[in-house]
Amino acid sequence: MSSSNWQRWGQLPDVSLYHIVLGGYVFMTANVLLVKFIKPLNSLLLYGKNRAQTTGDSSENAQNSKSILSKLIDDIFNLTVPKAWFSHYYVSFFVYCTLIQIVDIYKAAPVTELASNDVLYKSNKLIHIMLWIQSTRRTLECFTFTKFAANSKINFSHYIVGMAFYALVSLNSYVSLKELHPIAFSEVWKLITTADVALFAIFLAASFDQFRNHYHLATLVKYTIPYKFKLVASPHYTDEIIIYSVVAAISCKESLSSFASINYLSCLIFTVVNLSVTSVDTYKYYQQKFGDKFKLQWAILPGIL
Repeated sequence: MSSSNWQRWGQLPDVSLYHIVLGGYVFMTANVLLVKFIKPLNSLLLYGKNRAQTTGDSSENAQNSKSILSKLIDDIFNLTVPKAWFSHYYVSFFVYCTLIQIVDIYKAAPVTELASNDVLYKSNKLIHIMLWIQSTRRTLECFTFTKFAANSKINFSHYIVGMAFYALVSLNSYVSLKELHPIAFSEVWKLITTADVALFAIFLAASFDQFRNHYHLATLVKYTIPYKFKLVASPHYTDEIIIYSVVAAISCKESLSSFASINYLSCLIFTVVNLSVTSVDTYKYYQQKFGDKFKLQWAILPGIL
């Protein structure tokens, strides 16, 4: 990209950047639903153990005649990258969050009196700190105990969606801070409320629980029942929903109608839709593989799904 193009990007109004984020999440959510509810496309949702099982089943029918659409879907299904590339999500997320943090700290200045936008800035700053914590933890998990089998693959479309998800939430955080006058962290701390503390505590609890669940999955013998999961089949996904629910709640409690809040809500909606679809497939896999040995009643949301 030329320097003039970079300058034009930097001069885009904040509302245009917000629209990019919103459009991205709406597009990705719609695509997940289309792939889920249009039966010929269902295979595009699968990866890991679910993908391996489907690949084995389809090989038995390899000689059957297929339509052009089926062959096209098969071609897309077979367009894969190593599952280890999952780490790219979190490394890029960490880099985005760290750069935003550096820029924001550099621009921050002491204030002499409280301005009306300082409370909004405080909420956006608190959200960014949570995103930075999430990106740091997930990056460390990827390079410490997460195991990626050498032959494990994910669909290329999953890889693109994952990269886009973290780029979009980082962009939303950047614009939400950029449009306000930065203040020093010592001033931010003075604006913290009891609700902020409670929500941040929920975030930390969900983060710790997700860490425990990821560690449990990483130390299991491959494709065995996750015996420490007592309530839902994919509690690490439940934790992810809680984390982004907290992010949306902190943003919305200050300004429900702001572009940033709408985008964090769209981020949460995508997270719920995407992980619910994935968790249902995982739940069905456990039922088929382990039969009566698999006792859990819920896939991801107790009492709902």
